[in-house]
Amino acid sequence: MDYKQQLVTSSAQKIDVHHHLVPDFWLEAVNAAGLDPAERPPPWTLEATEVVMNDLGITTTMLSLTTPGACIVQGQASRDMARRANEYAAEIRDEKPSKFGFLASLPSLLDTTGAIEEIKYAFEKLKPDGVIVFTRYGDKNCYLGDARLRPVWAELNEHKAVVLIHPATPEGFKSPMPATLLLNITEFPHETTRTAVDLIFSNTKRDYPDIKFILSHAGGTIPYLIGRISLMELLPYAPIHKTKNEIIAEAKTFYFDTALSGTGKSDGSGEVEVDQGKGLRRG
Repeated sequence: MDYKQQLVTSSAQKIDVHHHLVPDFWLEAVNAAGLDPAERPPPWTLEATEVVMNDLGITTTMLSLTTPGACIVQGQASRDMARRANEYAAEIRDEKPSKFGFLASLPSLLDTTGAIEEIKYAFEKLKPDGVIVFTRYGDKNCYLGDARLRPVWAELNEHKAVVLIHPATPEGFKSPMPATLLLNITEFPHETTRTAVDLIFSNTKRDYPDIKFILSHAGGTIPYLIGRISLMELLPYAPIHKTKNEIIAEAKTFYFDTALSGTGKSDGSGEVEVDQGKGLRRG
């Protein structure tokens, strides 16, 4: 039996937590922003998503906006974009509740008032399965351990929220890169690692224990670098107040998406690379 058959016939429930929807109104904003090709979403339709689900025996798909999400616009427009995206995703979920869930979008977490308002609205009215956030916000590389974001984490902790962390393009990488160094391929895993490390060393992960953080793309490079990262306790110039064992133990509390982490074929195009579905068999 080949992998594709094993995926479809397996009795294990398969939930795709990392699947991006592309509403027309959001795509218009993306086109208007003139993003780098590496930051542009792939083609998507709901029908093609269902083809992928059937092809791999996926039970439920969690829909979310990819980077830059509602931050494609600023201020009140960003708040409005998040609300519209969440209501759009909730409609899909309500039409086919056995197939779809969604992760709520938020305006920039630096807009703490707007982000908290949307969290309250989403969890009270729309009942999402969690939220999606990005690895950094603003133009100064504000990663997720930044103290300014603590009110947002406190609110999400109250809801015992599932939080999927998705990479964003780091500041300083905005200049055109060689075509062979697409940021979403080469840089996104490192970006995930940066913000995960920031969550650990800022004590954000420790202080908001009821949040379940999921790291995209199989945890970025954390699985490969955690040994090196844990050695920071030995550096006299590093403001780290954790032991090696504490660092490693805290890193182990992250959840990872484990399947399709190496392919763009989970993009709703209706095509799936079967070998990249092996992770679904493992869990």
